[in-house]
Amino acid sequence: MPRAGQLKSSGERLSDRVAVGVLTQAFPQSLVDEVLAETGRVQQRNRLLPARLVVYFVLACATRRGVFE
Repeated sequence: MPRAGQLKSSGERLSDRVAVGVLTQAFPQSLVDEVLAETGRVQQRNRLLPARLVVYFVLACATRRGVFE
């Protein structure tokens, strides 16, 4: 559903408007950290793109592509 004052074009999907905040509500940081630990993918060094953020990026890409629809 478009926000007040915004128009939704005919070809636009809801997943085009999904914000990272929605993903963090559906997949809390503690859950993402737990999964990273269980799979042995915890980052060993501080990088520009932390492992947790990569997980949210992949989830956003999957949502946009319709994998979860």
